[in-house]
Amino acid sequence: MPGRLRCTGEIKNQVMKVVMIDTDTGETLIDKQVTTQRDGFIDFWVPKDKNLAFNIYHKAKDGSERVAREVLSTFNNDRTCITTMQLIES
Repeated sequence: MPGRLRCTGEIKNQVMKVVMIDTDTGETLIDKQVTTQRDGFIDFWVPKDKNLAFNIYHKAKDGSERVAREVLSTFNNDRTCITTMQLIES
C-alpha cells in the first residue's frame, strides 16, 4: 500500500545470541544463536504468565560487542511486540 509505514530494525540478517531466563525459577528457557529477519527483528513464542529476563548479544562488524537486557512479562494485557530494546556496548 502506498504511504504505509513499516517498522524495521537496524540489524538485518545477522547472527545474535539470545538467552531467556525465567526470573521466578532461574531456569534458562532459550540459549541459542538466531539470525535476525529481513526486517531486522527476531520472533519468539514465549510461555504465558511469566517474568522473563532477555539478554541479546551481538558482535558488530567492527569487532565491538553489544548487549540488550530487559525483563519482560507475559501476563494478560502485557505488550506482545517489543521494539524498545537497544544494544549497548558491553
